[in-house]
Amino acid sequence: MAQASRLCAFLKLFVNSTLFIARPLHVDQPADTSMSDAQTIELVRDTLLIAMKIVVPILIAGVVVGLIIAIFQAVTSIQEQTLTFAPKIIVMLIVTVLLLPWIVVRLLEFTAAMLTNW
Repeated sequence: MAQASRLCAFLKLFVNSTLFIARPLHVDQPADTSMSDAQTIELVRDTLLIAMKIVVPILIAGVVVGLIIAIFQAVTSIQEQTLTFAPKIIVMLIVTVLLLPWIVVRLLEFTAAMLTNW
């Protein structure tokens, strides 16, 4: 009986507490936070351009290594299809590691421009 009365007292306290009462939050927000179509298109365009700027050097390294291996295979008549994968992956990883500081700077610049201009 004592436990039941304690449980009822707890439930009354819980129901009457401010944690349980739902009320709207009053957050100061700017009047207009929506983006126009032109802003959206510009944002997507800028995002795609920065992605291309970051990826192109890595892809060029992979294409060059693939072309060199293809010429080597044609000259030596080695037609092993899996021979090109390992060198391409290794060279692309090396280029990515070497360009990592440059990539981070580009991404930080893009992030700062997005946070300040939008």
